[in-house]
Amino acid sequence: MKTILNIFTLFISITVLSQQKVADFNADNTKEKNLFSVLDDKGRVVLFMAEKNKLTGIQFDDSFQITDSISIPFNPKELKKMVASHPKQNQILIYWLTKNKNELYVQQFDFENKKVTANTIIVDPGKEKIVANFTNNNFFYVVTFTKNESTINVYKTDGNLVEKKVIDCSKFRFVNSSNQKVNLWNLYDENSGTVYYSGFESISDASQTSLVKSTSIKKAYIRDQEVIFSFDNSTSYTQLLKVDLKNFTATQKEYAQLSYGFNETNNGLPNSNIEMSNSFIINNKLIQVKNNAKSLNFQIVDFDGNVITKNVVKPDEDFGFNTSPMYLEEGSFKKRKELDSSKKLLRKIYYLNLSVTGYYHDGKYNLTLGGVSYPQQNSFSFGMFGLIGALIDVAINHNNTISNINSYSNKNVVYINAMFDEDFNSLPNNPNTLALEKLRLFVEENDKFINPTIFDKDSKIYYVGFNKESKKYGIYVFEN
Repeated sequence: MKTILNIFTLFISITVLSQQKVADFNADNTKEKNLFSVLDDKGRVVLFMAEKNKLTGIQFDDSFQITDSISIPFNPKELKKMVASHPKQNQILIYWLTKNKNELYVQQFDFENKKVTANTIIVDPGKEKIVANFTNNNFFYVVTFTKNESTINVYKTDGNLVEKKVIDCSKFRFVNSSNQKVNLWNLYDENSGTVYYSGFESISDASQTSLVKSTSIKKAYIRDQEVIFSFDNSTSYTQLLKVDLKNFTATQKEYAQLSYGFNETNNGLPNSNIEMSNSFIINNKLIQVKNNAKSLNFQIVDFDGNVITKNVVKPDEDFGFNTSPMYLEEGSFKKRKELDSSKKLLRKIYYLNLSVTGYYHDGKYNLTLGGVSYPQQNSFSFGMFGLIGALIDVAINHNNTISNINSYSNKNVVYINAMFDEDFNSLPNNPNTLALEKLRLFVEENDKFINPTIFDKDSKIYYVGFNKESKKYGIYVFEN
């Protein structure tokens, strides 16, 4: 323990509301150090630091005081990518991809007994395609679709045993973008050249999802004891496929998009027959949006198909609910500006990827609706956090909040925010920005931090980074 205290000297924990700092601590830092974080089974943070030849796990208490640490040899050439982590009783499990693409290397950090054990798990999907991997209730799941079939395969492990379950979905009806009946694989494999990722975008209730990530028309919602796959390939329907992780069964349902119900000119826009649709799930509610050159449709339904609220927005008309100002971002949050009419907003959205996202907190629904620019050829950006994982390829998708922040880099975005109560009555728009927006601004304005990581805890977002000026790691909190 003396060694730990010599290496990591925790300074007085403070909470400065203006800076949102909760603690800082010393640790030897190099540009080659990479961080990632895990919450243990008591909700406490364990911070991992990966270096050229060493991996160190640092355990914190609820007040962000360092209580213990374990260091082990580490070879980034052998362990290529960290793909998952989760607690298991008093241990932290970390899953790595190795040179063998079908092999998972599992490390078990036991802080109580001061030891680390490891073992290897072989997962050979064969003709299956991995479509999602995630942790849920202290288990790690790999979900695959069998090619050219309507079959789901679920692999479940707690670090030692692998259980495989096969779910037949051939009895369900799936339709593609042309409203033609297809099997599950063909629905998944249908590509769109306009969105940034044609596979399933992983959505977690614990994180605020960016408008950019939510452009995906295929999403995987990771929830308690289930995963919900959504498809907005067709502009006529949102298709949901629920997989129960307790009994390994699946259910499927279609939700019709709101029809326009009127006919008028194309608002001076070409290609007025082009329609786009998208959706987002929050707290067992489905938020659906659809637009063409004439209008933007918005509706909220429950999982039984009951319409809670709906509205058709036409140029120069009110949205029918309270909203924030209409914002335009061109590659930067701190330079965002306001649009002065709904006509401009709808026109810009029409030429962009239609998107909707939201966050449920403290009995309120915070929704964001707008559009995101299309992918550009020959453009690549490391995002606001720079090249995370230069030493080791720590999977960006392992941390939803980091990928949400990075997703906005070099994008043009237009949007409005709206707030609703439990019954979806419109509320006066919250003048305060969301935690994710506060974090984006913080990251843009603070280039003195390197090697950052982020974690979500108790509906708050925490940022950890090395301050090049103070030579300390700082921990900052962001709240809605």
